[in-house]
Amino acid sequence: MLRCYSWTCLLVWFRLSVGIPDSLQCRNPLFESHWYEPTGTTGSQLSEIGRLRTNLRLCPSYNGMQSCCSEPFENAQLKHFEFWKSVLGAKLRMIDEARASIVAVGNRDVYNAANQIDREQYDIALEAYAQVLDPAKHAQCFASMLTYMAGMLCFACDITWMHHVHVDDTKIIRIVLAEGSCTELWLDCGDFGKLTRDMIQSVLDSRLATMMTTQFENIEMFADQEALCDWMHDVIAMHPFTTPSEVEKEAAPIPETIIRRLGETVGDVGTNLWPYDAMKEGRASGFDIEWAGVIAGSGNSALKLQPLCSLILACAVAAWR
Repeated sequence: MLRCYSWTCLLVWFRLSVGIPDSLQCRNPLFESHWYEPTGTTGSQLSEIGRLRTNLRLCPSYNGMQSCCSEPFENAQLKHFEFWKSVLGAKLRMIDEARASIVAVGNRDVYNAANQIDREQYDIALEAYAQVLDPAKHAQCFASMLTYMAGMLCFACDITWMHHVHVDDTKIIRIVLAEGSCTELWLDCGDFGKLTRDMIQSVLDSRLATMMTTQFENIEMFADQEALCDWMHDVIAMHPFTTPSEVEKEAAPIPETIIRRLGETVGDVGTNLWPYDAMKEGRASGFDIEWAGVIAGSGNSALKLQPLCSLILACAVAAWR
């Protein structure tokens, strides 16, 4: 068996494979289901090699340069963007169903027999659900998540993808994402994350609310910045071209080992790695990244940055004096 320990060796291995182009440029394993095949249809596939495009609508930042995307391929990108958007919408629907189940408890005899404290805790739980479901409370976070998703779908265009991933033997084990992507995401989601934690705690504190007949929706990813960043990476960045069946399984536990195979054994690119800014690419995309009319980085996150900006300015003025 051919054993490879470099990207050059892997390229040789590809050349020995019948019908596969001579370049790794457009062989990003994260998008393997849409690799170019000479004998197949090219309508929704990546280019066989990087090509100059000028009419990309969904990832226009790749116009005027060599990229793997094409106008027909945008149909596949848009389809998978809608899949991910439906995941977020499904979470809200499940939370709303849980709220309706709690409301139903109020029509039961157990509510009529409850004491004042139980009823107050019940009302607190309902209000907590109302806060989470309020678009004014969750729209900015969801818009930020859509922006991240759009950025990862545009990753398919990047002919330098191999410099944005960590490789262990035959597997992509992690994407090198810019630290700012995670920070920006949490700026938009931090307040909403607190609301989800308060919602869960309010149910646990309420004897009546715990009598609801539906299960908690999986919202553990909003627990803190680390949890959200890990979920976005492991579930979305590592699986940007999910399928409808996988969307249905989205709430399942994240596998401990997430891999994308590259072929025969291949070594890591080493220290020559460049961070990929998913949020920047998403903002530059042509995807509809608004949620309820709100875009990422607007409103609360901007307000949160103002004190920091003021502090930096004050320090700069003091140093100048």
